[in-house]
Amino acid sequence: MTETAVLGNIGSGKTLLLTYFAYCSERDVYANFKIKIPNSHRLKTLGLDEIETNVDIFIDELHLNADSRTSNSVLNRYASYEASQQRHNQADMYVSDQFFHMIDKRFRDLTTVIVKCRCMGDKDNPD
Repeated sequence: MTETAVLGNIGSGKTLLLTYFAYCSERDVYANFKIKIPNSHRLKTLGLDEIETNVDIFIDELHLNADSRTSNSVLNRYASYEASQQRHNQADMYVSDQFFHMIDKRFRDLTTVIVKCRCMGDKDNPD
C-alpha cells in the first residue's frame, strides 16, 4: 500500500491533482468527492472495510475524518485502523489536506509520498 498526501493552501489544486490521479488510474477508484469517470465509486463515509481489493482510494480533506486534535476519538481510531488494513487489499490511498500536522499521526505514519501544491500566479485571475 502506498499513501500519497497532497498538501497545499486553499485553491492550490489539491482536489484537481487527486482527480487527475484518479483519471489516470487503471483500477477502480473510490473517492469521497464526485469524479466523473467510468471506474469511480462514491465513498460516502470512511468505511473502507467494504471496498474491494486492488483499488485506488481518494480522500479529500482528510482532517474531516482523521483530525490530529481528536486522535483518541472512536472515528479517528476506526479510520486509522481501516486505512492500515488496506495493505492487505493492495489498495493505494491518495489524501489531501491543507497542513500535514492536521492529519492524525497514525495516517501521517502511513504516508510514503508527500506532494506539495502551490498556486502559480493569481488564482482569482488566471489571465
